Amino acid sequence: MPVNLEYGSSFGTTETHVINVRIVDEINFPKYAEIDIANLNGDRKLVYSPGDEIRLVDDDVTDDPVIFRGKVEKIATPTDSTFGSLTRLIARDNLAELATMQFNDSAYSENGADATINAIIRGHAKTIGATGINLPAVDSNTSDFESSTHTGAWTITGKNNSKTVLQTIQELAAADLWSSTYQLTENFGFHFYLDEDNDFHYHKNGNYPTAPIG
Repeated sequence: MPVNLEYGSSFGTTETHVINVRIVDEINFPKYAEIDIANLNGDRKLVYSPGDEIRLVDDDVTDDPVIFRGKVEKIATPTDSTFGSLTRLIARDNLAELATMQFNDSAYSENGADATINAIIRGHAKTIGATGINLPAVDSNTSDFESSTHTGAWTITGKNNSKTVLQTIQELAAADLWSSTYQLTENFGFHFYLDEDNDFHYHKNGNYPTAPIG
């Protein structure tokens, strides 16, 4: 199977009996991966626990790009007509915690949508850093986290907006200007994702860097 499931410290172990992988994911709207493992060498359910971090690597593509990274949320034990007992992992993309988290009552005001998004994530995510969402300091952008062209103050107040954190930052990113020659149908809009190191990428639409390497 061309997709490898890796787990353990620094993803140093590859699961050898994956029989099916399903990823429900799209840019700016992270969801989940469903992985079926045949219990050919004992019950694989005993190997994994909710909260374990895993990643999926495409072994058929040069440099083995990482196509999913997230945490195990549920473990099931269905039965397959061919392989018998299975271990099924349901893993959530690491950005997915923001997809169900309601925006808190705080106000976030920074210069530029990029800095505002950074502050919003910091104000909601459980963990900032290598085991959660890794961000540069607010207003200290990197090559992975590009700056807004419009650097005027953006103020976002979450009280009673009925939106999740992810919906809020999606809307900010979609409207963020990246050219001083803004027009109605171009020169605006950013996309974002987490790479294999949990670094948050924020790039102008159309600028897709090389896929994360396994």
